Amino acid sequence: MRVREHLRRGGGPDDRPPEPTTPDGFGASCHQHVDATPGFVTRRVGDPHLAADLTADDN
Repeated sequence: MRVREHLRRGGGPDDRPPEPTTPDGFGASCHQHVDATPGFVTRRVGDPHLAADLTADDN
């Protein structure tokens, strides 16, 4: 299942979280945690500017 398809389906009672060991599952997992990632990295490196550089989207 593609990431967009998973996100469109929404969470149902029988939906399991995406399997992060597959390419689609990894993408879905990253998308689900995109808002929490900068805070997590900031706490780990201790420098908000470095954390911003590390989590920047270079697309």
